[in-house]
Amino acid sequence: MQEVAATLDGGKEEEEKEEEKESRRKVNPSTPMKSVYAEIPDRHYQIIAHPAQEELALRLVKHDPKRFTYHPTNWSKFKDGTDNIEVGGFNPVNYIRGAHVLFLASFHNNDVTLSQFHVLNMLCESFVETMCVILPYWPFGTTPIDLPRDPVLSKTPQQLTSPHNFKLGTMERVVREGQVATASTLARLFSNLPRVGKPIRVMVYDLHTLQNRFYLSGNALASLHTAIPLLINELRSPESKISCIAFPDEGACKRFSTLFSTEFPDWPVVTCGKIRDGDRRVVTIQDGDPKDRHVIIVDDLVQVLDLTNIIIADLG
Repeated sequence: MQEVAATLDGGKEEEEKEEEKESRRKVNPSTPMKSVYAEIPDRHYQIIAHPAQEELALRLVKHDPKRFTYHPTNWSKFKDGTDNIEVGGFNPVNYIRGAHVLFLASFHNNDVTLSQFHVLNMLCESFVETMCVILPYWPFGTTPIDLPRDPVLSKTPQQLTSPHNFKLGTMERVVREGQVATASTLARLFSNLPRVGKPIRVMVYDLHTLQNRFYLSGNALASLHTAIPLLINELRSPESKISCIAFPDEGACKRFSTLFSTEFPDWPVVTCGKIRDGDRRVVTIQDGDPKDRHVIIVDDLVQVLDLTNIIIADLG
């Protein structure tokens, strides 16, 4: 371009240079988005985490220390049981003001959920640049595992508070008057957090009921992600002997079957169903044949153990 411009007269040369500068400022619509964003440097995140997610925070820092900084927080209680929390990253130097804050949340019971909303409110009022909340498991309703549903006295305090004794439920709707749609309440708490400029990004993995994303509005918006690509990569590996996908119920099949049928079109797909027999649930095969196959069962309520790599990719 410079060699061509050099052959023109002085006025024409200056005009060409100005046009060249202007064209560089504009993004060519045909240019792939990946090449456009490749020039944008990665954001550096200041991480605040609930103790249940501290291990994940440390893994993120270990994976990319130039991109993530973790600030431990003191999650204490007063004698009366109310919260006494001191958030890290503020003393002796305030690293939170003007920063991109990444909050790693775990809402495995109501007590810790309220504690974390105290912190989220405080962070949103600390002049942060952006706020991103990673909530791997959206707790819009919980049912104790392996416990009777009705007798309240059968639930010990440990069973009620341990995250390992709970599974996600479906309390995003009511079927009779008097029931509480807890999903709506939780979404309102997010949506009414103090405004930080851009909407707060709430990253959720494999949301059980996809319509729950529309419960969030105003100051917080849902960002839906999935860990299924991690599983597909494992199934593709030469060491894998799996040759059949099974779903424990119709809901899981509707949610994920297309992802696996596209990647593994020759594999049989098995769909199971649950039949109530008093207090027991009998699982039967409704469709497909797993005979002589190595089967992997895929449910839509499986807890993923390590989301480090996929979280980093989803942050963009």
